[in-house]
Amino acid sequence: MLKSIISMRKNSGVVRNNEAIAMCFAGLGDCMLAQDRDKEAINNYLGALDIFSSLGNAEAVADQYNNIAGLYLTANEADKAILYADSALEIAIEIGTKLHIRNAYEIKSKAYFKKNDFKKAYEAHEKYFLYNDSLLNESSSHKIAELQTVFETGKKDNENKLLARENSIKDLELQRSHVQQYVLFGAIFLIIIVGYLFYSRNKAIQGEMMNKALLEERNCVSREVIDAERERMRIAKRFA
Repeated sequence: MLKSIISMRKNSGVVRNNEAIAMCFAGLGDCMLAQDRDKEAINNYLGALDIFSSLGNAEAVADQYNNIAGLYLTANEADKAILYADSALEIAIEIGTKLHIRNAYEIKSKAYFKKNDFKKAYEAHEKYFLYNDSLLNESSSHKIAELQTVFETGKKDNENKLLARENSIKDLELQRSHVQQYVLFGAIFLIIIVGYLFYSRNKAIQGEMMNKALLEERNCVSREVIDAERERMRIAKRFA
């Protein structure tokens, strides 16, 4: 069946319909199904089936077969439900879509149960359970992989944030160290300046004091010389 679908696509000289139209038919089918207008839903699904077949879209074809099979099952037309489910199953097995395989076996199991063919109903249900379990495992594995990815991403983000925080702390410590060095150098420089000024002032004071002492000493010597000269002159007058 799959080969015939692909062949229809290859041999079609003019593609009369396109995928957008087919999707519109399928969408209308879903709307009719939601409103319990099953016959109209089937007609829309059949329209979608025809166009998807002409386009060679095997997965969409399998999906429409299952949609139609499900509606016939609801209408208690078990034989038609099995017929369309088998068509879906044939294509789904060829292309390996587990979801459509599972859905087809579920419909067949319920349809055979309605026909009181409990053996086939059980066999179909076992295969349904097998594929359903496989899909659940794949979904769980996918979710676990997603969670692992989220965890690893979050872990890496936290590591990056921690590293950035550590780098920020190091930068702050380095800046503080530089500030401390600047303060220390400034204090040393200030101490040197103050010391120099104090030394210069003391030296100037000492110079002034020394000059004053020398001046006083000179004045004292001068007075002694004058007094001595006066005494000499006085003595000279006495003996003249």
